[in-house]
Amino acid sequence: MVFKKSKNSKEKIGKEVDFNENAIENLPKQKISIRDMLKNRMVLALIAVILSVIIVFGTSMIGNILLNEKVEVYSVKNNITKGTQILEDMIIKKDVSKFGIANDVVYDKSEIIGKYAITDLFEGDILRKIRINDKMPYEFEYLSNLNDDEYAYTIKIDEPRNVVSSKIRKGDIVSVIPKKDTGNNEERTDIPNELKYIEVLAVINEVMNDVKDSSDINKDNPITGIIVKARNFRQLVSLANANTDGVSVALVCRDNPEKAEKLLNFKFDESGEN
Repeated sequence: MVFKKSKNSKEKIGKEVDFNENAIENLPKQKISIRDMLKNRMVLALIAVILSVIIVFGTSMIGNILLNEKVEVYSVKNNITKGTQILEDMIIKKDVSKFGIANDVVYDKSEIIGKYAITDLFEGDILRKIRINDKMPYEFEYLSNLNDDEYAYTIKIDEPRNVVSSKIRKGDIVSVIPKKDTGNNEERTDIPNELKYIEVLAVINEVMNDVKDSSDINKDNPITGIIVKARNFRQLVSLANANTDGVSVALVCRDNPEKAEKLLNFKFDESGEN
């Protein structure tokens, strides 16, 4: 089938186009003046200012609400030293701002009374879980960290005012030198392999208290012994045998953890040779 365009159809389309163009031309033209443009911008600026004021005041009001919101906490009434059991008359209730408060603050008094301070607490300190514990902190922590096959042993220093002996401190690696009387008024000072590398756990004075700072050592408070770690039973026996006739100590290593660990794990064969 073939379609044929007629002359009438073309004339009809032409008239429709002319009509549409005339309709567009006859539309009223709207003129936008500069005054109207400025007026619209002023309205937008005014809206922006109003929104800014709302945001600022809204934020300020929320901040004030948070700052003014109070919670009841417990704080230290007077200074409490580490290891002290906390009693009811040692704490006081007070209101503080909820804003910025720590997550581990203790709000229940029953969770505080009877607990132990695991650090020094000062007047006004807020009680937190990280600062108290059910168990009293162990004063001699080095004694609670021994493995099943390790021992803590006290060695009496034969010459407490010896220069080296008086400078020994916790963590040092020392050689323990036993003194053996040969019977001819002579002393033999061989060092058994088990006593060549010994870790010092603590230094003690005449009244068996730990000396924590070398500045505390003087002629009225000399070092009289050291507590050392025996890493096995064989080493413990050697220490006990040496301690009967008196010993001296020689410093081997200090402030070098890698070297200390290497020395402490050094293996000697059964013949005594390294």
